[in-house]
Amino acid sequence: MIGGTHLRGKRWQYTLEKPDGTSQLVLDVPRYDFNWQTYYFFNAPIDIPAGGKLISTAWYDNSATNKSNPDASTDVKWGEQTWEEMQYTGFMSTVPSRRLKPAPK
Repeated sequence: MIGGTHLRGKRWQYTLEKPDGTSQLVLDVPRYDFNWQTYYFFNAPIDIPAGGKLISTAWYDNSATNKSNPDASTDVKWGEQTWEEMQYTGFMSTVPSRRLKPAPK
């Protein structure tokens, strides 16, 4: 799983919402830093049941006290440049395999 924002990004959190109404925190990055965008690999695969949702939440700091903020006086819009902002989430998945029986002759 990977999450990315630009210079105003401060925190990331991923929660799995299950169809039975329960939820599970799967990744929490409380002090996100633009300089170490990376993939996070889990020790064990996460089972996402049919109907489950992976919710990604990001926090930003557009204040003048944020030393990484390129311009606190401007409205921030989505963009791919570091002076703009974004929220990117990518993840890899696999589908459990099943043994197929040979077709009858």
